[in-house]
Amino acid sequence: MPPTKDDPSVGAGDTVLRVLHSKWVTMKGGRERPTTDSLMDSNYENSCFIEGEISLEELKALPMFDGRKIARIPVRLLRAEGFWLERRPEEAPQNCSNPIAHLVCGPPDAPMRGIYEAKARRIVKSVEIEII
Repeated sequence: MPPTKDDPSVGAGDTVLRVLHSKWVTMKGGRERPTTDSLMDSNYENSCFIEGEISLEELKALPMFDGRKIARIPVRLLRAEGFWLERRPEEAPQNCSNPIAHLVCGPPDAPMRGIYEAKARRIVKSVEIEII
């Protein structure tokens, strides 16, 4: 389900961490970046974590994320494409020390697939996104 509200406690200067499946990482233009699919959940909600509210080391150590790459995405890039960020601590992974750091991001409505894909594509192409 798309986010139902945009959390004002998540600032434009914040960054979110998106854990990536191996198929969600590509080399384009000489740099590693997330694929468009990495921000296109079928439910219009992409699970992320607010950097600084959970450590990168802890995130990498969670059993379900072991060995995966992580994208660091500026919140302002997400909001520039109309994505909302909604905290969902009840959906945080088991053994997460700070469940409130878990959120979902996505469009506030369920746009046509092509519109959603175009928004995701613009976000992931940004040189400001870093793969960790």
